[in-house]
Parts: sequence; structure tokens; C-alpha cells
Amino acid sequence: MEAILGFVMVALLIVYGVIVLLYFRRLRMLLLAMQEYESKLWEKLGSPTLFLNNSPRNSYALSKFLLTKQYMCVESEQVRLLGLSARRLLLSGLIVFPMLLLIPTVFSA
Repeated sequence: MEAILGFVMVALLIVYGVIVLLYFRRLRMLLLAMQEYESKLWEKLGSPTLFLNNSPRNSYALSKFLLTKQYMCVESEQVRLLGLSARRLLLSGLIVFPMLLLIPTVFSA
């Protein structure tokens, strides 16, 4: 049983790592597209970048932008598609991460 649990945890860790890397890449593409095609919206969100201008306020505004599907209201189709993809990756990560925390707790008892 412990071997199976270990295998599941390693698999989940790999899946989570891939999700995070893909999310960062997609988020970078989204932010660059917003800066180019939707500059007023990008400035309204606090001119966020992936690492340099990543304050809690900007992160909250960007997360809210993705989770409430505000990207669907912009003119640029590229921003809409990147927003949809980034939202899916964000939600996937928010599902897998708690599993990484809960599975060992549930099965160790």
C-alpha cells in the first residue's frame, strides 16, 4: 500500500510541476498579449508582469480577472484564448495541489 501511495504522490508531483510550468508560460504569453493589444486593461490590472511587478494587489487583480472570466469581454481574440487557457491551468493547479496535501494525510491514518 505504501508503494502505491508513493507512486501516486510522485505522479501527482510531476503533474503539478508540469501544470505550474505551463501556467507560468501561458500567463507570460497572456500578459505580453494584454500589454500589446489591451494596454488600458493591462494598466488597470496594475501593469502586471510574471516576476518583476508581481505585487499581492496585482496578483489578486489578475486572479480575479481569470477566475471571473473577464478576459471574455476583451476585443482581442488572442487575449481571450490565452485567458481561457491560463484559467484552465490555474483551476487544474488549484485541484491538484490540495490532493498533494490530502492524500498522505488520509492514507497515513
